Amino acid sequence: MPGEGHALSGEKVEDPLVNLPVGSSINFEPIVFGGSDAKVVPDGVANWTFFDGALMTLLVKTSAGTTAMGTVVAIAPGLAITATHILGDHLNDIADGAGAVLCAAPSQHGLELWDVRKVNYTGSDDIAYLSLERASAIAEGWRLRTIPATTRAPNQGERLHVIGFRLAKAHENDGSFGLKGDLFAASGEVIAVYHPVRDKFMMPFPTIEIGCGALGGMSGGAVLDEQGHLVGVVSTSLTTEDGGGPTFASWIVGGINREVEITWPPGLYPNPVHILDIDERLLRLEGRERVRIIDSNSFEYEVWSDR
Repeated sequence: MPGEGHALSGEKVEDPLVNLPVGSSINFEPIVFGGSDAKVVPDGVANWTFFDGALMTLLVKTSAGTTAMGTVVAIAPGLAITATHILGDHLNDIADGAGAVLCAAPSQHGLELWDVRKVNYTGSDDIAYLSLERASAIAEGWRLRTIPATTRAPNQGERLHVIGFRLAKAHENDGSFGLKGDLFAASGEVIAVYHPVRDKFMMPFPTIEIGCGALGGMSGGAVLDEQGHLVGVVSTSLTTEDGGGPTFASWIVGGINREVEITWPPGLYPNPVHILDIDERLLRLEGRERVRIIDSNSFEYEVWSDR
């Protein structure tokens, strides 16, 4: 159910075609986000299909039913990012096949479904990468949408946008299901950027503190700068009487030193592939040269803030 509140702005711009080996070429096109009129208190988004499939909700299907767990952001063909904690106990379900985990992406052409094939996460941050396989049919002329990312450190006082779904439990009927809820947005100024950790216990990872609220279900949602680059994903927020947060984002830099397996489209990626080694035509990652990998457990990051 679409909201009638904040509006997102921007335009779709065509990118050179990337020939994906899944029968026929697919037009690969990043989303260009031009900002929103959101305030510090989250409200529904009027044009809720703006991201056209690049913003998804995570669904877990078990014997008890299908439940919406949080928000997922597509960053490359077959690869998405979210907050690890939204998976909770279902990490084991994915590993042993006890539950079906999928992503549902509202688009201008309807609801697109993706199966989650693999999850890459660590215990040292709140960032998980999801390997996705297309479950919906691919129509002629379909365009794959993704959101570009950046390693840039937001400046104190800079405005960021927090965007994510809040959905009720899915309604099932004869093997099909429907979702009821909304896409929410809020925006606020950066209060602080914490690196390498915010604290030793609650958020022992790089964190961005933003002066706005977030709702349950928005966890894993996109935290975007004014240029539309993903700087992190929603990790947690403080519940306050006025609904103004703050919200804490898991900064993308904390999860940058990862090798992932991406199974779709078949043959497109070497497996495993390091995040920083993914072709820049597939993963728009601004400032990847500011990160130097030392080994699988350590890296050096050159902090930068100005483009």
